[in-house]
Amino acid sequence: MNIIFSCYACNPYMGSEDGVGWNYILAAAKKHFVHVITRGSNRDYISRYIKEYNICTKNMRFYYIQRPLDKFMLMPGRIKYLIWQDRALLTARRIAAGSRIDYVHHITWATCVLPIKMYKLDIPLILGPVGGGERIPDCIRPRLNPADRFVEMIRVGLQKASRHFAANKKTFEKASLILVTTEETKSLIPGQYGYKTVIMPAVGVNTGDISGAASRIQHGDFRVIMAGRLLYWKGFDIGIRAVKRLIDAGEDVSLAIIGGGIKYKSLQRLIRGYEDRINLMGYVPHDEMTKLYDRSDILLNCTLHDSGCTVILEAMGRGLPVICIDTGGPGILTTSDCAIKVKPDRYELLVDKIAEAILSLKNNEELYNRLSGNALHRVASEFVYDDKYNCIERLINNAIQAAGCVSL
Repeated sequence: MNIIFSCYACNPYMGSEDGVGWNYILAAAKKHFVHVITRGSNRDYISRYIKEYNICTKNMRFYYIQRPLDKFMLMPGRIKYLIWQDRALLTARRIAAGSRIDYVHHITWATCVLPIKMYKLDIPLILGPVGGGERIPDCIRPRLNPADRFVEMIRVGLQKASRHFAANKKTFEKASLILVTTEETKSLIPGQYGYKTVIMPAVGVNTGDISGAASRIQHGDFRVIMAGRLLYWKGFDIGIRAVKRLIDAGEDVSLAIIGGGIKYKSLQRLIRGYEDRINLMGYVPHDEMTKLYDRSDILLNCTLHDSGCTVILEAMGRGLPVICIDTGGPGILTTSDCAIKVKPDRYELLVDKIAEAILSLKNNEELYNRLSGNALHRVASEFVYDDKYNCIERLINNAIQAAGCVSL
């Protein structure tokens, strides 16, 4: 088969959406010929990775589309992305004119809120997995500072408006299959398209990343790790406050925070006086994260809305039990067999619940070992990229047959 992938985020050296884009393409290219349309800034990374890891490219062709207006640094990236799609559509049309294309698959950006243009091609369209419908729980929203509350209000307004965008309506109408990451995102898809909408997390791992550490909780302090972009909705302040309470209570607990972002300075202020036990490590290259997971005891994830959350699967693949807030992607990726899932609550109560969860894993070796083993099993059985792509392929084949097209 010949497939066009619309894959704006596609960088093999990164996690999150870039990692999702790259790994689905890699899985598809093992079976089909893939035409990958991505942004120009990914060219050097993809070329370097292909040489470094000797990736077979006989079934791949990349089309690098420079993102327009990049010289205007203050212009929002989302606007540049929307304009980029016009150029990507022209490229897709040229590809389709020169080759028989079985379908076009839009993967990244993985959101159903921002419109895409690939519905204008006269070939079957596959959308997703996409997210974008997740929201911060109402009980937490009042705790946000005024600027963050304003941003969240705009975001929720955009979610509501997205159902009425003409391009989104056409995309939902023409798509043969719509894959969404969570129930919240499914609620943004008009009800008449429910028959072709399937919930499936976008994120995954590779088999080489799955390996449980030989032993845990044998190095003195109980080591907690958090990772991700330092943004208001990622909940790092919740995790920090929970660990500070345990330290104040005399518990031998430490916290390492991996990532960079606009909240770095405010988190620095929050850990003042606790720097010997709480460490803001900044950005760490994706391929070095496994070493940090292996030196940790648990992953703490306090994100308040997220369509995916790659770090959860990465940590589970190293045998780490997870503590997370039961919302969005983390709520889908985990079960009570491999994680402690904390229900959203008022801010101070939520901090208390997180602290109690950390303490329960620190002091209960039987519980810890059970969640650790189940975490490894869940990732290996349900979230390996090759297996996930095979599942998506079956769904695509069924959907296109149901739409009356030729079987793939």
